[in-house]
Amino acid sequence: MTGIKNLLKWIKPYLGLLLIVIFLTILNPLTYSYVPQFIKYVVDVVLKPDVTEGVITLPSFLIKFFERFDNKLTCILIVGITLIICQIIRGIMMFVNGYVKGKISEGIAFDMRVKLYTHIQNLSYTYQNNADTGDLYIRC
Repeated sequence: MTGIKNLLKWIKPYLGLLLIVIFLTILNPLTYSYVPQFIKYVVDVVLKPDVTEGVITLPSFLIKFFERFDNKLTCILIVGITLIICQIIRGIMMFVNGYVKGKISEGIAFDMRVKLYTHIQNLSYTYQNNADTGDLYIRC
């Protein structure tokens, strides 16, 4: 239980960044799950409009946008471009997620090093004089 308390103590200055990481970690698989739905829309709606098997779960604004195009080739092209744009946005989200995770971990490690350095500097002269340098390294 003390380990969790210590972890929360170190994470406390980075709670805003941690919330961003949690949000992006949840959002990433959700955005990836739409990839098959784009393909399903092209196959079931554009190429075979008479067959109505299954449900298209794309957002309604995308379906309305795709329905504006009467030409099949144009519609397929627009769906493909939309899918590429969505994947670029997903890639940017993954990059930001990794960057923020690194920022949190490096910030916590830096804070720990600063606290350790301050603690060692504030030790008494007799302790510093009697302690072996190797012992300090091993303990660190």
